[in-house]
Amino acid sequence: MTDDSHQIIDRYLDGALSPEETAAFDEALRSDAELRREFRSRVRLHGLITRHFAWEEAQDSLPPLVSFPEQSKRTNRWPWIAMAAAAVVVLAFLIVERNEPAPVFGIFSTTDEAIELKRYEFSGDQLIEIHLDSGIEIVIEAPASFQFRDATRLELFDGKLAADVPKGAEGFTVVTPRGEVIDLGTRFGVSVSEDNVETHVFEGEVEIRQEGKTKAVRLQESESMDLVAKTTGTSDSKRFPMPAYVLPVSLANPGFEKDTEVVKGMPATYLTWGGDAHQQIGRYPVKSGSEQGAVIEPTEGNRMLQFLGTTASPEDPNGGASELWQVIDLTLYSDEVNRGGVEAAFSAKVNRVSGSSRVDRKFGIALFAFQGSVELVDSYWDRKNQPLSEQLASTSTTVNSDDDPATWELLSCDFVIPPNADYLVAQVYASEDNTNDTTDEFEGHFADACFLTLTTRPRASSPTAVWTGPSGDWRNKKNWQEDRTPDGARDEVRVVDAEELRLARRVALKQTLWLGYHRGRARMRILPDGILERSGQGELLLGHNEGGVAEMIVEGKLLTRGRVFIGRNNAASRLIVDGGTWESSHGLIRMAQYGSRGPDTVSELIVRNGGTVTAERLEMVHDLATLTIESGGSVDVEKLRIGGDDGEARVVIRDGVMRVRELEFGPVESVLELADESAVIELLGEWDEASLVGMPGAEWGGGPGLRTESFARDGEMWTRVMQAR
Repeated sequence: MTDDSHQIIDRYLDGALSPEETAAFDEALRSDAELRREFRSRVRLHGLITRHFAWEEAQDSLPPLVSFPEQSKRTNRWPWIAMAAAAVVVLAFLIVERNEPAPVFGIFSTTDEAIELKRYEFSGDQLIEIHLDSGIEIVIEAPASFQFRDATRLELFDGKLAADVPKGAEGFTVVTPRGEVIDLGTRFGVSVSEDNVETHVFEGEVEIRQEGKTKAVRLQESESMDLVAKTTGTSDSKRFPMPAYVLPVSLANPGFEKDTEVVKGMPATYLTWGGDAHQQIGRYPVKSGSEQGAVIEPTEGNRMLQFLGTTASPEDPNGGASELWQVIDLTLYSDEVNRGGVEAAFSAKVNRVSGSSRVDRKFGIALFAFQGSVELVDSYWDRKNQPLSEQLASTSTTVNSDDDPATWELLSCDFVIPPNADYLVAQVYASEDNTNDTTDEFEGHFADACFLTLTTRPRASSPTAVWTGPSGDWRNKKNWQEDRTPDGARDEVRVVDAEELRLARRVALKQTLWLGYHRGRARMRILPDGILERSGQGELLLGHNEGGVAEMIVEGKLLTRGRVFIGRNNAASRLIVDGGTWESSHGLIRMAQYGSRGPDTVSELIVRNGGTVTAERLEMVHDLATLTIESGGSVDVEKLRIGGDDGEARVVIRDGVMRVRELEFGPVESVLELADESAVIELLGEWDEASLVGMPGAEWGGGPGLRTESFARDGEMWTRVMQAR
């Protein structure tokens, strides 16, 4: 890593990059593994200390696994690092339920002699996370047996571990029964069982020295090796536990060092601030009051944010707060977020001039998690407190600031990001607690040093079960890899290049189910006596990435919780509810997940022969998506969105019923077609033909016109829409 790279990382964390430089840096993080490791090593301690203080209270009751001598005295240019090192003095463990966020506790070792050189054995479902003084993080998953030989060598007799070794700590070695795995600056995993020893490299490089071999073998990023069979393959991080680590994401211009353009209102793009009237300034001389002549200095850097008014135009004082927002993309980290347990921590410092009791005193910050399209964030924001809104969670904190302009006050808030979130909205504001609207009411109110971190919690492994037979029943273990049927609580399931997988009994699955992964083809049929219940943190995906083709036929029951994707930038996907039932609770059905990247995504949902679908939200937002209801089928959704900014959609009802509490048409041409006289759509509220046709973006097809009938259901008024006779 060059000095220039170090400077760029520091400028990125200080918010001193321009939006263009920030976007280029984010792209470099995605493609450059060495840069990601360096970034993570420079911000890792902030995330670890945040976790430590969040878990400090519970730590007192846990049994120690190591003892420590008295800490030696030494200085540190960052006092908070030394404070944390002194505060964390035990290594402890908790028994955790697999596939749920895992509360795991670790150490900062101040001397190598602090590690006890004895063998430990653990059984059950346990994760043990260890933080060494060198910055190395290790997580071990039980059942396991291990022993430290010294601070740089760990012998793994049985079990799984993953290690994250920062720059400067290279050489950490895992000793196994079949050889040594030597880190060369990386993230890697080692698995030891009675008849197998494997090493997987997730980032960087390792060296393997095998028994009886004079020549070492080097494994690169994304490679794996079976030390027993002496074969190589592709690494799979989901088969290993993972230590906590900081995701490479940050706010753009968090210290307001760059006088960048700020959009008015909520920004509909990433990497920019948007909001009410403000300016970015340096030193501010206090103009009046008891502190006249004093100067407010930025708390960090050379610039700070000055709030100017409660609307985008300072000449219009009507408003309750002066607010700024920034939107943070989570889609790049969907695997981590959807597993659960990614912690978002947001902080900012605030200050103001002193004054009379009529001076506004209140400041606040907040974080919000949303699902949906970032282009629609403004409308999501307006309805965030309504039932069935796109807001999944929020956290906030406020302060009634003091009258001392010489002091900056710190605000911080954090939460665990809900699975299925697409982006965060970070908000910082000065609130008008004295409603005396004037055009200069926020002249002396400031914010600075905004900081955002996303930190994963340690997690257990989730092995992948792959269907290997051309066709057959789910229960036939010979059609699954390793001759075993999937463990529904632990395994992610992939059905690839399968003629037909048939399910004729109840299967409960907490993990992700993929059909047609990447360029694969797959077909799955839930027979009339079959029930697939998919819950937990995973997803159901039909077709994933370019070339995937998938079909699921539901003749029995499909019960889902969380996201379902019918088409995800693949070739074609189809889900047919043929006389069966699909109940999707507390989640989202999204058809054609991404815009075109290569071939168009074609996705279909067909409900026929008396089949039923109930869901909270159905979105048909990208590429080509079709919903067909026929032969007595019915669909009942709380919210339906037809068409997006880059996707055509078509809903065709013939001899069927669709019930919708909220209907929205996107800007791209899309059609809702009542194809025959027995086609019905029922909408919440009272509608007539003119109001239906006048809906923004509405395109109604299939007949000479529409007719409507109002009726009551459960105390609410509904409208039945049919073809005009």
